[in-house]
Amino acid sequence: MAKLSQKSEISYEQYCKALHTVKLYSKQIAIHQTEVQMDIASISRFLSVSEDMKIEDLPISIRTLNLLQRMAGIDLSKSTLKDLELLSLTELARQKNAGNRTMFEIEELCLYTGIQMLP
Repeated sequence: MAKLSQKSEISYEQYCKALHTVKLYSKQIAIHQTEVQMDIASISRFLSVSEDMKIEDLPISIRTLNLLQRMAGIDLSKSTLKDLELLSLTELARQKNAGNRTMFEIEELCLYTGIQMLP
């Protein structure tokens, strides 16, 4: 076993502080792991999406599809993702059932696909 140099050795007090930090973090690992898995799932869900994909074929919830269908000028079977750039986020937020999850899903879709909706 190689002897550690004086510079790389830590004191017992430093060891105890590090151990305490690891114990505290271990309680948060499950939370962070869940958050990372959700982020990965969101990214992979939108990887195959292109601007010319029809809105009805997008990997989004039925509630979000229904909300987009109620918007003026949106035909789910004909309109494409690129057509979302003609919509206003403000107008979308005013629609019935435009809750936080629905708005987050649309914003996330736009973020990962590069679509920029009107303010």
